Amino acid sequence: MRIAQVAPLYERVPPQGYGATERIVHYLTEGLVERGHDVTLFASANSLTSARLVPCCPLPLWQDREVEDTLVHHVAELERVVDCAARFEAQMRPLLSRHAQSVEYFGEAGGSLRTDLLSHAEALLMPIAWDEPFGLVMIEALACGTPVIAYRRGAVPEVLEDGVSGYLASELDEAVRAVERLPALSRSRCRAEFERRFTAARMTGDYVHVYRTLLEQRHTAGPNAPLPSRDRDGRTS
Repeated sequence: MRIAQVAPLYERVPPQGYGATERIVHYLTEGLVERGHDVTLFASANSLTSARLVPCCPLPLWQDREVEDTLVHHVAELERVVDCAARFEAQMRPLLSRHAQSVEYFGEAGGSLRTDLLSHAEALLMPIAWDEPFGLVMIEALACGTPVIAYRRGAVPEVLEDGVSGYLASELDEAVRAVERLPALSRSRCRAEFERRFTAARMTGDYVHVYRTLLEQRHTAGPNAPLPSRDRDGRTS
């Protein structure tokens, strides 16, 4: 198939530091190329890919201070980043100073540092305050064999299996109690959950399934027919 992958322009593909969406686009693009598909990637000019690259900007937008973006929400997003940085200095920095004996702040942790931190952690704590639509950091922890303790919000119950790859909690005290139960979890089972459900190969296969289904619908039931759903084990229903 001829497939176009359109990446956000904030970071290159793959990102050098933070950039969850760009990283997923990279894994999917490379997986599709490995399977023999004709893939074109629309991304920043410094992106690295085995696909055909169509450069849409010289540098990632977050690195190019000369860029003039006419989309209002992009400008608003950058303003929010500045606001968040100011709030960090005003609110979080004093907290870190007060608890310096028990908290070590690394800042943005990417690449080998992130892998090392997750691999040697007893667990990843994820007390989210919003309805997380996925949460790539949970997958990164499971890939390192590290269980996750997370609030039961958004897609978290779909990603984690309670009592297998981590513990789900509804409030702080429940999350604290879950820490005491960490020895009951198997790190090898956490890694196995990642291998079973979240590898780049599994993701690529699922996307190819959706692509083929869409193409088949165009020739049979028409473009408005509903897509078949797939469960966490990849079974179609």
